[in-house]
Amino acid sequence: MDYIIRPCVLADAETLGKIHAQAWHESYEKNLMPEDTLLTSGPDIARAICRLPNMTAVPEQGGYFLVESSDKRIVGFGECGAARKIAEFAPGEIYHMYLLQEAQQQGLGRKLLFTLLDYLGRSGMEKAGIKIHADFGPARQFYERCGGQYAGERVTQSGNRTFAEAVYVWNEISRLLDKAS
Repeated sequence: MDYIIRPCVLADAETLGKIHAQAWHESYEKNLMPEDTLLTSGPDIARAICRLPNMTAVPEQGGYFLVESSDKRIVGFGECGAARKIAEFAPGEIYHMYLLQEAQQQGLGRKLLFTLLDYLGRSGMEKAGIKIHADFGPARQFYERCGGQYAGERVTQSGNRTFAEAVYVWNEISRLLDKAS
């Protein structure tokens, strides 16, 4: 099956909410997130998290991209913009990046990541980062394989549980993208 990565439009909001909830569960079910957090990650919560009504491709508001199959099914998405939670590490941040399990191991994660980094680079940010659950080994390995450098950790709270998030950064985005193309 062929896939494309394209900018989101407001009409994608409901589907993206469902994809966000499904990918969240597929990724974090294995004791990484508390049950109460998993239960509240439904489509309405995902829509609010993604702030989809603000999709205007303004760097301060963020870039929103999705992965769509040739049969028009959305199987993943990413959102990025000016740093909100990791400003001490980088001026640009990838807020969300999710692929359904069925779309993983096909090179789509790397393509989506580099699309997000390209958007940030074109928005004038030469350094960007992402935060992930520190105990989520597969994601850490993925970002390291894609050139992400471990930059440190931050502590966050979800439900009544506190956990560490690892931060990965990419320096000199324009140079990285030149090498990748």
